[in-house]
Amino acid sequence: MSVSKEVKQPLPTPTGLSPMAAKYERAYNEVVSALPKGQQKRIIENFEMVSGHMTYPNRADRDMVHEVMKTVILKAENDY
Repeated sequence: MSVSKEVKQPLPTPTGLSPMAAKYERAYNEVVSALPKGQQKRIIENFEMVSGHMTYPNRADRDMVHEVMKTVILKAENDY
């Protein structure tokens, strides 16, 4: 029995993202755009970049973003 070394990879989308990344981006955009403007601003503007990761120094903002991201994950994995 021979083993094929060529594994077919999914083609990137026109934006250059993998299909899975495109699902998460779409879910993120839909969930965040449905939030009140104040929450959108806190998610988009109140973070600091530390070693390539977004961190929220304010505990309340971090908790709010965590809950929003849980919604994004569920939407991306179940709706598309």
